[in-house]
Amino acid sequence: MTDSTADSNAANTQTTRGPPIIDNFTLLYYDKTQELIKKPYNDSKNLSDEEIFRNHLFETLEAIAQLKNEVANKNQAKFLIEEKLKIQLRDSRNQTKHFGVFGSNQSALLQAIDSNYKRLKLLYEKIYAIQMDIQHIYMRLYEDLEKRCEHLVEIHKNSRLCAASLYHHKKRNT
Repeated sequence: MTDSTADSNAANTQTTRGPPIIDNFTLLYYDKTQELIKKPYNDSKNLSDEEIFRNHLFETLEAIAQLKNEVANKNQAKFLIEEKLKIQLRDSRNQTKHFGVFGSNQSALLQAIDSNYKRLKLLYEKIYAIQMDIQHIYMRLYEDLEKRCEHLVEIHKNSRLCAASLYHHKKRNT
């Protein structure tokens, strides 16, 4: 007797079968024609829990996108200031190296360099604060999605219990 015939004989000896492993419960509420939410709801009084969750998710993702755009803008400004600062530092070194005299032009250049360093520091602080806000939003989003997943798993467990009960009831009546 080969392994394949032994497996088929073992499969044929199983007479008690339970409810089907795969059911279409998750597809009951799936609507292909439904479009994605494009704008938040205005009237939150008449919304179901599902719509409230989707609205909250939409607003959270919009806030994240807005903060990411703000970080990108600040990074671009930071890059421009860094380039300007490199040019000013090179000019300052060249003036000191070639002329050796500390003139009024040199003092104005040093003030501009100091000003650009302060701007850079401020931009770094703002970028850091925005990135921390984004991380906090992501953590809250994770917690919300975790609660939602637990809720959906509980719904699925209940539906599987109902499907099993209906299957056994149908089997007894036939």
